[in-house]
Amino acid sequence: MSCSVEAPPETQEERPIAPEFSLARLDQPDERVRLSDLRGKKVVLDFWATWCVPCIDQVPALNAFYEEHGQDPDVAVFGVSADLEGTDGISEWVEEQGVQYPILLGGDELAVDMGAPGFPVTFWLDEEGRIQRRHVGVIKAPELERDLAELRGHAS
Repeated sequence: MSCSVEAPPETQEERPIAPEFSLARLDQPDERVRLSDLRGKKVVLDFWATWCVPCIDQVPALNAFYEEHGQDPDVAVFGVSADLEGTDGISEWVEEQGVQYPILLGGDELAVDMGAPGFPVTFWLDEEGRIQRRHVGVIKAPELERDLAELRGHAS
C-alpha cells in the first residue's frame, strides 16, 4: 500500500493547530496525555484500529522510530487507537503485534476532528501543536526520519 502525504499550507500561520485532546494511555489508564502537555515537542500521532489490516504493516517502522527517538527530549511518539470497544481487544492486538510505543485510547472522534480520511493515518505536529504533515496509508521508517529531519530544520 502506498502512502500519500498532504502538503502543508505555505505559511506557518495557515497550518491548523490540532484539536486539544486528553486521552488515556493503554498501559497507564489513570494517566492522560493532553496536547497542551506536548508543547515544545515534535509529535507523531499514528491513528490505527485493530480491524485495519494495513495498520499492522507500519508497526515495525514505528517501533524502530520509537526505539531510535523515544528518549529524544524534543520528540513524542504515540499510537492512537480508533477502536470503540473496550481495552481488552486493543491490548491483545498491541501484544500480538509487538508494539513498543505508547498507545492512547482515542476512539475515532479525534481522528475525524484532525481530518483522517481512514486508517492508518499518521500526523506530525510541531512544537506549537500545528499539523505539519498528514501521511495517509502505511508509513515507512525512512519517511519518519525524513519528516523529523525536516521539522528539526535539517535537510534529509
